[in-house]
Amino acid sequence: MAVLRKAILIGYDKLSQMIDSNTIDEEAVYFLSGKDVVNAIKNIQTPSVDSSKLVATDVTKTPDFAGQVAVSYGQIYIAESTEGPGAWRIVLLQPNDHL
Repeated sequence: MAVLRKAILIGYDKLSQMIDSNTIDEEAVYFLSGKDVVNAIKNIQTPSVDSSKLVATDVTKTPDFAGQVAVSYGQIYIAESTEGPGAWRIVLLQPNDHL
């Protein structure tokens, strides 16, 4: 059983400032209100991706990001990295067998 030696009810903005300034007490347990948790989740920013770059058509060019998909001449490729045109890996599709 754990015993709380230092419990702190804190607002999300204050906790965020403490994280940014590296002043968190590692031995303390911080509690946020449910309202602060909901607001923090709403404020999470997702990285924006240019949807025109999600699927590429030219595998002779460097991928825009690792995991990018390309369709070229009926073949499907996935980018392993952004190290250059050699980062594309072909996806081999297995035939679908039916009895």
